Parts: sequence; C-alpha cells; structure tokens
Amino acid sequence: MVTKLCECIDVRAGESKLKGGIIKPVFILELGNNDPDNERKIIKYLQCNRTTNDSNYKVPIDSDFAKLYRSTIGENPRKRFSKAAQLMSHFVGYWFIAEFDLYQPPTGEPFFKVACIKAESPAKNDAWTLNGTLKKTSKKRTSLPLNAGDKQAKDRRLTGEKEAKNKRLVGDNESLQASNSLGLELDFLHIKRLPNQDYTTNTQDHVLGGDRFLNQTCNVFYYSRLENETTSDYLDRVIDDSFKPETWVN
Repeated sequence: MVTKLCECIDVRAGESKLKGGIIKPVFILELGNNDPDNERKIIKYLQCNRTTNDSNYKVPIDSDFAKLYRSTIGENPRKRFSKAAQLMSHFVGYWFIAEFDLYQPPTGEPFFKVACIKAESPAKNDAWTLNGTLKKTSKKRTSLPLNAGDKQAKDRRLTGEKEAKNKRLVGDNESLQASNSLGLELDFLHIKRLPNQDYTTNTQDHVLGGDRFLNQTCNVFYYSRLENETTSDYLDRVIDDSFKPETWVN
C-alpha cells in the first residue's frame, strides 16, 4: 500500500463490477501525483445510486461521496445530493492524501486502486468532523412529569405558603378590629406624617411625646407613623399608648 499526495484531475460516472458479477453505478475520481515515471492511472470509486432518470445519480447524506464533499468543499448541499452528478465535477483541482495499491482487473490494463482518500486540507465546520461525518445534534431536554413524591412536596409547599399568607392577613385584620373597638379608626387608619410633630391645634393642647399630642378640646389622640414602622407595629404602639394613664384626660 502506497500513500501519496494526489490531485483530482477528472471525475466521471461509470460502473464497477462487484463479486458475483453484480454491476453497480459509481463515480470515478481519477487522480494524478505528478510522477513522470508513473503512467498508471490512480482511481477512486465512490458508490452512488441511479435515479429513475438514468441520466442522474443520487447519494445518501452519510455516504462516502457526501463525507468527502463536505470535508473537501466545505459545504453540505443536502438537497443537491439527490442530483449528485451536478456536484462531482467540484472535486477537480483539489488535492487529496490517497492510499492505493496496484490492481489488476479481469480485463484491461492494471491501475492503482485507491482504498482510502481524504482531503489534504479538510474544511472545518461545527456540523461535521474533519473527515466529513455529520455530528449528532443534541436533542432539546424536555421536562419530565413530576413523580408522586415530587408532586406531594410541591403541594405541601404551596399549602404552607397559602397558610402563611392567610395568617398575615388575619393578624392585620385583628389589629384593625382592636383599634376600631377603641374608637380610634377615624384618627389613625389614614396614615401620614405630620409636617411638624410639635405642632398643636390650640393653646390647651399638650404635647405627650415626640410623635403624639393630646387635644384636650376634642379629647382625641393624634399619632403619626414613625419612619420604617410597619402597619402592625404602628397599630400595636398606638393601642399600647392608649392604655397608659399619663395619656388619659382628667
């Protein structure tokens, strides 16, 4: 077996006789290696199939012809492989590394029959390997259905979140109901900070703290919400202060 760098000098469609007398259509690549002492032809057979129209040929997408075409030309014309006779002439002028040995056919002159051939400078592409073999595309991952254990865990988590939300709502409602029972809803359910916490409405008003004062005329407690104070904390503080003796009117 000899390995040499050869140039494709001709491509044509023909026939090859297999064992048992079976005749198969083939593409014939004729190579040359610029060796003046060698007058024998260097031939590579690439199998193909004849179409219903005898003037045309087709090859599978993963055939030796298609692999060699992708690695040599750098293209993958899927649809045109059904009319491969239109593509075979594209090999002419390209250089290949060929392994061949002398072959004597039943009739005719001996020639060098190529057993293995590959492009001298393979065309790189993410879709195929250097020898033109198409790479398998990864399938998109699909979400699997939840098994019984996963479904139960998900249901428990959703139930817990719902119960926690309901408890928060019940707590807020209880705080509002407690404030309503003290008759304070008109004074602090509408929350806003007073422009000046030391401001009094008349001379009889007494300041009780930094955020509240007692209007002795109306017997009404005024409270303002502190910075970063939640609604629940605000309501609890107002209710607690309302029960302190120092805030009562004598």
